[in-house]
Amino acid sequence: SPLIRIPLRITFVMLILILLLHPGYSQTTWKAPRILFWYSDNLSPVTGGEDLLSLHYGLGRLEDNYLPPSPWEESGWLGKVGAIGYRALKINFIDFDLLDFFTAIPQHEIFGHGYRVREFGFDDISYTFSAPYPYGKGYGLTEFTYPKTGRTPDQELAVATAGVEASAVMADKLRGYWLLAGNMDFHGALLYITTSGDLRSYLAQTEESKITTDPDLSNDMSNYILGLNGKVGRSNPDNFRLHLSRIEKMSNLTYGDPFLWYSWWTVLKTQLWSGESVFDYPSIPIGPVHDIPLLGYGLTPWGPEYLFQNMAEFNGRVYSLKGRIGDDTFRKYWGLDLEGINAVSLAGFDLDIGLHMWKQPRLRLEVDDQGITPSFWGGAISLNLISPLLDLPTPIRLAGGGDYKSSGFVPGLNLASGLAWRIGLNIQL
Repeated sequence: SPLIRIPLRITFVMLILILLLHPGYSQTTWKAPRILFWYSDNLSPVTGGEDLLSLHYGLGRLEDNYLPPSPWEESGWLGKVGAIGYRALKINFIDFDLLDFFTAIPQHEIFGHGYRVREFGFDDISYTFSAPYPYGKGYGLTEFTYPKTGRTPDQELAVATAGVEASAVMADKLRGYWLLAGNMDFHGALLYITTSGDLRSYLAQTEESKITTDPDLSNDMSNYILGLNGKVGRSNPDNFRLHLSRIEKMSNLTYGDPFLWYSWWTVLKTQLWSGESVFDYPSIPIGPVHDIPLLGYGLTPWGPEYLFQNMAEFNGRVYSLKGRIGDDTFRKYWGLDLEGINAVSLAGFDLDIGLHMWKQPRLRLEVDDQGITPSFWGGAISLNLISPLLDLPTPIRLAGGGDYKSSGFVPGLNLASGLAWRIGLNIQL
């Protein structure tokens, strides 16, 4: 399929670019362009993801202070081999098993599945986490009970995909901040490999044959494929219109994301081999603009969607234009997302703007809703305003924002129409 060959060719080109450009490395610890802590009325993956990234960054700096990437001179072969072994152990037992896991999994569970469950008013919500081997069994679980009034198929599908949706939101935030900084760090790169690959990882753990005989109700992908086909009366796996194998095949589009390969380079070359922390990744120079296009793949309550995104940094501002085109196996739909970080800076204030529009099937979010679900137009606007520095010993800025939207699906936002708000603190480094 051309849609599979395209990302593989892009991957090859990006790897060649990395080797040819091979920018320098810096022993200096990566400086996050923003440290934001939010409180919101809905604990969404947007605000929750920002909180977790800020904690992740702080803990990463603390770790590097006590366990530096290069603890001794590596001029001789013995020192080099020993240092690589030391970093490999640190990556396995601290960076991935603890720091990375307890950032990615709460985002998936609490601000993913939990977010949709809270939005729909389901009952008895609880979470269970177990760190990876050797500390535990390596899983996260969100448990809840459906209300006595029942639930709709759209709600079930939204809950099933909410985990990978939240992971994609976190990965998107990492990309934006890397563009804002002009480089990327090892800790974020390792986290990005996990969050951007959440969907592929889930699909790899799901066997389509078991969906036909013994479906695992705790498996998001099993629930998704059963629910999606069940909506059109195809509950028997023998007559499914959309199979898990097709979703798995098309999810390879995510390999068309240059930041995924930059992340692997940062983990394996910058950190593991060289003992450095920061990678000055290459981008496409268009005059003063640094541009990076990428491909992606996601899931919605109506079926999978293809993502085409272009991100650009210019003069301390980051702009992202994302096109979302639905797989028309069941329904046709599309969406367009334009977002800007520091889109407007004036008198010490910074304003982030997000504009979203779409044409997609109407959602059924009420149990007694049996009306038709034609495709319709919808839109949303998101704003974040960060104040000038407060006159305090600690460099802190106030932040506030909100989203207003019509009913419809935008990753990370409520499905129902209405207003969501958030307040927070921005700590300046």
